[in-house]
Amino acid sequence: MPPRHCWKSGDWLYQCQRCGFTRYASQIREEWTGLRVCGSCWEPRHPQEFVRARPDDQTAPYANPPGAPHFLDVNEVTRDDL
Repeated sequence: MPPRHCWKSGDWLYQCQRCGFTRYASQIREEWTGLRVCGSCWEPRHPQEFVRARPDDQTAPYANPPGAPHFLDVNEVTRDDL
C-alpha cells in the first residue's frame, strides 16, 4: 500500500476493485471483465475462450434410397424356424 503522504505529479490514489488495497492509478489495469484491478490481481482472459470449432459434417457419403430392399428381412430367422 503506498503511503498517503507521498505525492506523484499527475497520479492519484485508486482502490483495487478486487482486493481493496489502495494503489496509485498508474499501477491499475483494466481487466477483460471490466474491473479495474492492481497488477497482482490482474488476470488475462483464457485463450481457450477464443477457440472456434470447425464445422463437423456428419452427412453420410452414400446411403440407400428410401424403399430399397433390406436383405436382413429375407434372411431373418424367427423363433418358429427353430
